[in-house]
Amino acid sequence: WSGFLQASNPKRYPDRKKEYDQPVVVNWVNGAFMFFRSSDFDAIGGFDTNVFLYFEEMDLGHRLRKIGKQCVLHPGARILHYQGVSIGRSREIDKEAYISYLYVVRKNRGWAYALMINLYLILVCLIKPKNGIYYQPY
Repeated sequence: WSGFLQASNPKRYPDRKKEYDQPVVVNWVNGAFMFFRSSDFDAIGGFDTNVFLYFEEMDLGHRLRKIGKQCVLHPGARILHYQGVSIGRSREIDKEAYISYLYVVRKNRGWAYALMINLYLILVCLIKPKNGIYYQPY
């Protein structure tokens, strides 16, 4: 899905694998290296308690943009993050990831967009299971 978005609107969806030499504005950044003022966190109402385990940073990014803030990746910043290592992989974890992802999409982009994403994810899961565990949206 991200490849389609990058190809259709590269200004709004920059290439995630490209090396940048200047800061680049993005829709959201991984929570492991997300930093912003506590006053901005308060201004957007903090975390949404309906989002569990995954995609809270996507929700924060959407809400920060609504108050005129930007999410920016700085090319000099480096972090090593082992995505999901502390939790492991299971169908239950994948299910929670899908629930959070679809909730955040529906909340911030609307029902029609969420339905389109949901249909895409169902198609991907039916066609391409990975190692006995279905495709994760993150």
